Parts: sequence; structure tokens; C-alpha cells
Amino acid sequence: MGKVKTLLVKRAGRKLLEKYPESFAEDFKKNEDALRCLGLTPKLRNMIAGQITCELKKARKEAQRDKLKTESAELAAAEDEAEGVESIAAAPDETIGA
Repeated sequence: MGKVKTLLVKRAGRKLLEKYPESFAEDFKKNEDALRCLGLTPKLRNMIAGQITCELKKARKEAQRDKLKTESAELAAAEDEAEGVESIAAAPDETIGA
């Protein structure tokens, strides 16, 4: 049996995902079924289905990570703003008492 080049699998998976994003999901079995109509060998079909599954999971994790970063940045900005308001509110009291 011949070797399948990983570059071929990755390139094919990315192109199929770009061209037909609605046809694929994070489920390997669904991706494998979607690739059956292409007439690929079972080995190649499974490798591409796995690659597509991996790409979709990676994209979901990156989206979650980005969402978490923006939420934490917004929270930090709100805390900084609250501290700034507290220091402004405290400053007039200090000048009056001096």
C-alpha cells in the first residue's frame, strides 16, 4: 500500500472546508459520510475527514480563547475605570482636609 502525503491531506481538507463549510461538522462520522461521494479510497477519506474534524475543533477553541481574552480585557478596563472614579472621588476630600 502506498504512502499518503500529509501535505496532500491537509491541503485537500482545507480546500474542501473553505469551499463547503456547511457540509462539515466537528463529528468525524458526519465528515466521513460527506466525503463518501468523492470516490476516495477509504484510507484517504478517513485521513481527510480526520483533518477536517481537527481543523474545526481548533477553530472553535481559538474562537473561545479570543472571546475569553476580549471579556477579560473588558473586565480589566471596567476595573481600571472604577478605580479611576474612586481616586477622583477621594481626591477632593484629601485637599479639603489639608
